[in-house]
Amino acid sequence: MYMNENISSKQIIFMIVGLSLLIVFVLVSYFLSNKNYDHVKVDSSQNFVFKRNSDYSGTDKNVPYINVEGTAASEYNAEIMRFADDFLSFEKNKMGFVFNKSDSILSLSIKLVDYNNEYQRPVTSFKNYILDLKTQKPYSKEQIYKDYAVDDVMVQKSIEKRFKKMYQDVVKQGYIDDNYCDYDCFLRWRGVSNYLEGAEPYIENKKLIFFKGFDTESIFGEEDYFESEDFKFEVLG
Repeated sequence: MYMNENISSKQIIFMIVGLSLLIVFVLVSYFLSNKNYDHVKVDSSQNFVFKRNSDYSGTDKNVPYINVEGTAASEYNAEIMRFADDFLSFEKNKMGFVFNKSDSILSLSIKLVDYNNEYQRPVTSFKNYILDLKTQKPYSKEQIYKDYAVDDVMVQKSIEKRFKKMYQDVVKQGYIDDNYCDYDCFLRWRGVSNYLEGAEPYIENKKLIFFKGFDTESIFGEEDYFESEDFKFEVLG
């Protein structure tokens, strides 16, 4: 009699402990899901941005899909698809993308390499999209400037500083003779007349980055010098 009552008590204790652990597991899972913002995904099995299945063949024609609920993401996706249909209709053109989730901020940068020009030389540009996953609304440039305590002057100076370093490097490595082509000449071959033109903000691991496209080819053959990272300009507030 007493043994049966004792066993029954243990069973009850085990049930209570098991139920408590289950509740804790559910709460932790819910917390982590909300903290990671997985609950705002359209497709929970996919990442926040993934390659869209499309009719475009080739590894250099990657059309991104923003996997986030809400009007803003839907409008962005429609805009990206409309643009891709036109841009990739020229066979040599290339499209690629990178994205980063920094806390609640999701940034997408689309790299466009356009050969549809008079000389069919690659012209690189970027189209960036930034969402706040808390609200599923756009994270505006104005709000970025406010949050990172920067302005156009600071952004311009950061981009100018990097370009000057690039010029010094290509001269040092022998691609360009500075007696023949000075810094202004270097910028003209890059197609850069305004540091801010075409500069697109992007949040990468809480850092403020600007992607800016420029021409990499010229008569000097310095295209081998440039790498993907050279299109990224960090701005410090």
